[in-house]
Amino acid sequence: VQKEFVLKIEKTWTSAHGKLLLFGEHAVVWGHPAVGLSLESNLKLSWTPQESWSFSKIPAEFQPVLRNLVEHFQKMRFQAGLSPLQPGDLFISSEVPVGSGFGSSGALCAAFAQLFFPSPSLSGEFSWDTLARGAESYFHGNPSGFDTALALREGWWKFQRQKDEISLTPLKFRRPNLVIGAIPRLSSTKNLVEGLAEKRIKDTRGVSSTLASLGEIANQGALLFQNETERLDHEIGRLFTQAQKALKLLGLSVETFKTIFETAKNRTGALGAKLSGAGGGGAFVLIYPSPESASQACHYFELNYPSSTWTLAPSPVFGLRNRP
Repeated sequence: VQKEFVLKIEKTWTSAHGKLLLFGEHAVVWGHPAVGLSLESNLKLSWTPQESWSFSKIPAEFQPVLRNLVEHFQKMRFQAGLSPLQPGDLFISSEVPVGSGFGSSGALCAAFAQLFFPSPSLSGEFSWDTLARGAESYFHGNPSGFDTALALREGWWKFQRQKDEISLTPLKFRRPNLVIGAIPRLSSTKNLVEGLAEKRIKDTRGVSSTLASLGEIANQGALLFQNETERLDHEIGRLFTQAQKALKLLGLSVETFKTIFETAKNRTGALGAKLSGAGGGGAFVLIYPSPESASQACHYFELNYPSSTWTLAPSPVFGLRNRP
């Protein structure tokens, strides 16, 4: 005898984290390692079942993207042999700045993956990692998968993708004194990734070697977290400086970053500074020798820079302890 049970669902919430890349920007797309952490800021997606799809309080310009994601994940459910998810009203509440390099699109795709595929035990093409990464191609064309991996996890991680094989290594929870912020972007992640791919074709040796150097810096950064390094902040600052030079060489930095980073080092005692994410403006990260100096630096920027400078004003970040 087959019994059928009907569960009345009033509302379902899923959530995912913002991210901060410390090392390996762009290099990770080409198979080199990267290091990053999930942020306390998160994105929440709610679904309330009803007769048709709607998007509560979401600006009209963003709704086509959400409809595309709904269609994409309904197709994935069909491929997995599942019935379509019942239509519903979707509402998004996010602390992750949009379009600033902190993984807002990755968090959105990760939240969608959890909503349409509630079981975390699925593997292969229907795992949350694979589903979220596939959906993010709508935003970035060729995503590495690191943003969505961090969105689905907590803590500090080393990431590497070779072909379709992805490895994630949890790093020891250390607490470097980081400050993050963001400025307006001059280009989208997709355009920057595609532009760098074109440069790599035209100047394979120079661009490829610079990307490889960013990967090697990421390896060194991961070792700093795994080893009991007394001068952790100073060593990370040194690597930040090296990475920023390489990112600038690839044409990913902007003049405003140069001004901010010089001020950070000369006026506030930063040990290192670099962009974080795709570049062209957007997110950046600074490192200081103590929590007090990090807080004082944020206060300095608040007093000496107009609020219009930032899409995210400089603020300390500590990260989360590792949890899959």
